[in-house]
Amino acid sequence: CCAGVKSLYAATKASRLERIAACKCIVTTSKSISGLQAARVAGLPAACGVNLGYKPSPTANCNL
Repeated sequence: CCAGVKSLYAATKASRLERIAACKCIVTTSKSISGLQAARVAGLPAACGVNLGYKPSPTANCNL
C-alpha cells in the first residue's frame, strides 16, 4: 500500500490541479467500494510517511 501512496504523491506533488484531480478520483472511487474501511484508508498517508494534503476518504475535502 505504501508504494501506491508514495507513487500517487510523486505523480501529483508538482501541481495543485493534479492533487485536486487525484483527490476527486479517490472520493468518487471510494464511494463505490463496499466494505471500505475509510478510517484505515485515511491513515495510509501518515503510516507511509507521506503528506498528501488531505486524508483520502469518501468525504475528503479536495479544495486544497
